[in-house]
Amino acid sequence: MERFKNDVEETGGSAEMEQMSDEAFDKELQNLMEEENSGKKKKKKGSRKKWSKKRKIITIGAAAIGAFFIAFKVMAGGGSGALPVTVSPLAKGEVVDMLSVSGPVQGTDSVEVVSNLHAEILELPVKEGDRVEKGQVLAVLDDKDAKKEVDIAQNAYDLAVSTYQDKQLEAENGYAKAKQDFDTAKANYNRTLALYQGGSASQVELEAASNTMNDAQREISTYTLKNGRPVANESYALQIEKEAFELEQKKEALTNTKVTSLLQEP
Repeated sequence: MERFKNDVEETGGSAEMEQMSDEAFDKELQNLMEEENSGKKKKKKGSRKKWSKKRKIITIGAAAIGAFFIAFKVMAGGGSGALPVTVSPLAKGEVVDMLSVSGPVQGTDSVEVVSNLHAEILELPVKEGDRVEKGQVLAVLDDKDAKKEVDIAQNAYDLAVSTYQDKQLEAENGYAKAKQDFDTAKANYNRTLALYQGGSASQVELEAASNTMNDAQREISTYTLKNGRPVANESYALQIEKEAFELEQKKEALTNTKVTSLLQEP
């Protein structure tokens, strides 16, 4: 150990240490320790070992060489001996908890979409699980029969309207004629009455004039007046309402050939 220390001191330490590798240094240090240990005598168990002067010198020298070698390696590495440390300023942040699960997704509410028409389904624009909006078409049905029924109902409604218009015109013309006949019969009766009173007309002629006036008056009473105007029989107006309702039903059935979503707006 003293020989190795002297060699280090004579060469100034630096040149010898630069050429010495880690493995050579460890081997040399181990040899010195083995030489020291081989000269020791074993002592009894439990007794305390006394350090000799030579041992203290060897231990101190080995520690000094080890410290020098560590410092040399740090210097040779081109950096300081301080360990690199990353420092970040303390800042207030948000803690976010995230939970990830897997499994089937199913809505809490479900609605069965059906049609009240017995028709063939021609198209299904959506499939199960698709997101739909209000009014979106879900299914398209065959509408040929529905269109035919709408045409029939439309014709029936148009006929009812036309019939009402004809009856209205007939009522107006008939009432006008009946009123004219009544006015004529009444004037004839008044003239016959005057002649009868003057002895120029007989009782039979007066009764005939009276009957004609009464018949004309009964004819006028067969007409219905609203605000002084004759109108067609109410049954024709009711027929129009009936056919209008039927037409509306058929049109709704035609609309139902396209099944749409009825979701409420958020």
